Amino acid sequence: MNSSSNDFKKSFVNNVAAIVNDQSVKALETAYEGLMRNTPIWSGQLISSWNISAQQPNYKVVYHPDTQNGTVRIDKPENPLIPKSVQEAIQGVKDDKGKFKKYYIANGHKYAYGVDQGVAPYSGTAWHMIKFATDEILSSIK
Repeated sequence: MNSSSNDFKKSFVNNVAAIVNDQSVKALETAYEGLMRNTPIWSGQLISSWNISAQQPNYKVVYHPDTQNGTVRIDKPENPLIPKSVQEAIQGVKDDKGKFKKYYIANGHKYAYGVDQGVAPYSGTAWHMIKFATDEILSSIK
């Protein structure tokens, strides 16, 4: 093979890799923003506990400062916690070349599953946060 053929192949591979990376970022942003839109805000703990991480899930839970024994004190109705923006959430998810690694979006709050599926005592209504976020990703790439 000649040099121009190799250059073409290298250029093609690099372009495809860039497109895949861009689409991965778009899917990550769409999923995270969808979760933010579809998570109910009662104290902000559930919505603030969504984490984006690389290589393995991050189940860190963010508690409201007025929490006692896992429950927000109702006698202190300060503003709810404010979740991270997608830009804040994706920091540290890139490799040393600025490309995204395998990533996860996880929530370790004890009632995340119950709220999503409508399991009592957490919620009488299924919020389907994950389904709605997944649907948004699929509609954004069609």
